[in-house]
Amino acid sequence: MNHNATCKQEIDGGYLWSPQREKLNRSRAYDNMLRIQPNDVIISYGRQQNSHFGLAAEIARATPQPAEFGSKGEGWAKFGWFVPVQWTPLPKPVRHREFWEELSPLLPSYSPISFKTRSGNQKIYLAEVPGELFELLCRKGEVDHRTLLGPSALSLERSDPIGELEAAAQVAIGADQSLDDTTRQRL
Repeated sequence: MNHNATCKQEIDGGYLWSPQREKLNRSRAYDNMLRIQPNDVIISYGRQQNSHFGLAAEIARATPQPAEFGSKGEGWAKFGWFVPVQWTPLPKPVRHREFWEELSPLLPSYSPISFKTRSGNQKIYLAEVPGELFELLCRKGEVDHRTLLGPSALSLERSDPIGELEAAAQVAIGADQSLDDTTRQRL
């Protein structure tokens, strides 16, 4: 995930947050927030490096934009997708430019890293990465990828079934494009 502008706020606050759509259109990067499942592994990219990995605690739910975004969120919608994440620093931050020749063939066509600039791709907030790329980033960050994906990964058990149903209802309401913003927020 590519969150340069709000990296500090999201890491410190323990979450991901994105608008639900671009100004006039849906966005694949923002729709990807709805694909997140509990215990999905997320690799943070901000300030030209991967510095944290996270485990999603819940599915996405619709919420107002975090107040701590301040002026950084001025161009975005005031309502979006929120996913709680338990972030952990990588033992060694990963800088892509240091091993670009090894990394670039593994990048997907829909990538949070730009092939041209070798920096964050501003339009792609969240994207799935191939297994080989995930393993390479873990190796460069000195993390055993099997620890993140296996049963020894941090346990984030579901213990609030009513909360989960409420969150699912919020997601459904937030995704319903037939509702205007006022109705959506009231619901």
